[in-house]
Parts: sequence; structure tokens; C-alpha cells
Amino acid sequence: MIIWFKVGNSQTQERVSIHDRTAGYDTESGEVYLSASVFGGQERNFIALAADGLPIIFSNRRLYCPADWLAKEHPAMRCDIEKIVQTVVSFANSRQGWRTQNEAEQS
Repeated sequence: MIIWFKVGNSQTQERVSIHDRTAGYDTESGEVYLSASVFGGQERNFIALAADGLPIIFSNRRLYCPADWLAKEHPAMRCDIEKIVQTVVSFANSRQGWRTQNEAEQS
């Protein structure tokens, strides 16, 4: 199951859309998913994910990509991606900020 929640701080909340600040955490694999639109756009990443045989994850009509894959595809952003992943995993482990798939789709 993928748990969805918002990440970011007060500075990013005003500049970045809620969808781009939403991240997913797969409770079975521990994989973190981040918004494709932040990293080169949905179409480009959709094609690349499919070509690489990776999962295609949509929530609220938005594409989310595995963070590990994004870090490889966008090495200049690796440090930022790793910080986001650490935040997501920390929230997931503490059970704070979790939203079920059903709750995420209703908002």
C-alpha cells in the first residue's frame, strides 16, 4: 500500500503546488515516490519509466516516480532528492502525516 502525504516547509508551501509537494511511501517496499512534474515533466518521465520497466504510479491524475530512479536520472538534484526521501521515511516511520490512498483521492 502506498501512503500519501504532503512534504515541504512554510517557504515552499506558498511557491510549490500541493501535488508537487505530495510524496508517496510504499509500506511494503519502502520505496518513496515523488512528483514527476518537478523533475522534467510527466510525459518525459512516463516514457522513461516505461522504457526502464519501472512502475507507473498515478495519484490524483499526477505521475509519481521512484525517488531512487529520479536521483539517477537527475544527478544534479540528488542531494535534494535524498533530503526529501529522508523526510518522507522519517514521517512514515513515525506514522505522522499519513494519508491512505482513499483519503488522498478524496482531497
